[in-house]
Amino acid sequence: MANKRTPAASENDRLYGRALAVIRMRQGIPQQRAAERLGVTTQAWQNYEAGLRKSIFTVDGLSRLATALDVDPGLIEQVKGLLKEGVSEAWMSDGAQPLPTSGSEGKVVFFSRRAEPEVPPAEELAPVYGAVFAGKPGAIAFTPDRPDDWKPVHPNQRGYRDPFYLQVHGDSLSPRFEPGELAPAVRGVWPTRGQVCIIETHDGAMLLKYYERRDAQSVWVRELQPEPREFGVHLADIRAVHAVVGGAVS
Repeated sequence: MANKRTPAASENDRLYGRALAVIRMRQGIPQQRAAERLGVTTQAWQNYEAGLRKSIFTVDGLSRLATALDVDPGLIEQVKGLLKEGVSEAWMSDGAQPLPTSGSEGKVVFFSRRAEPEVPPAEELAPVYGAVFAGKPGAIAFTPDRPDDWKPVHPNQRGYRDPFYLQVHGDSLSPRFEPGELAPAVRGVWPTRGQVCIIETHDGAMLLKYYERRDAQSVWVRELQPEPREFGVHLADIRAVHAVVGGAVS
């Protein structure tokens, strides 16, 4: 009886598999743990990363894979697109590096944390939108249609399409962010584990917290004050999640 040969992966499936590997390494998750979260064997996960299981790369399958990696499903598509454009897989696998984005002319724009930060030209400004009152969600205001001010783009915001600042009013992330300081963020970019993020809710509230993980029901975050605690924000209440990409700005 002839041996069955494993069909070769298509280019599209290989890109999905490589994107999975990049995100898993960025998250610092071993293959075995990712497989356990998904409820499959380590060999099955290895086949996913090799692009050999086309059936997993569906809308539902990608959502399950993203949950196992604690990321938004859109990140898989984002990384897949960057790989297709020729962005280095090894470079993106480093969780200390912010992911590049495509510029307005279709060119990939990079920012390396190892590079000397550039001083942005005077015309490169980011809007200050409302305020983040980290300790009292009910009092947080977000005013994207009425910028309160404009500030020079933070070096870590360069290369992103929608940089903005939010003013910190609470102390739940003290000493990382103190009241009165500005948090430099980028709209719609999903954070990695341990990164500060801003959660925008449907009722206009904003939360400034450390991102921990995401499951099928909630996004789990952490605060430092008045005492360290972790809690979940239900996905149905979330309008958007934005990554904070730099330290406090006065």
